[in-house]
Amino acid sequence: MEKISIEEFLRRVEATPTVKPDEWDLKMLAEIEAETDNSTISLEEAMARRKCSGKISLRVPKELHTN
Repeated sequence: MEKISIEEFLRRVEATPTVKPDEWDLKMLAEIEAETDNSTISLEEAMARRKCSGKISLRVPKELHTN
């Protein structure tokens, strides 16, 4: 496996395109907020409460979609 510097890692992360949260993302966040009564929640707690379907979703730019 290729090793890279922290600076290179940060450069690659910054170059990663971001997407706006979709309806599913917002619903999941709302459910977590409702369960926690607006208090904080740890990443571990959020991961434990998550309902997993076994599916992996990958978002790709529209330019990569094929008809």
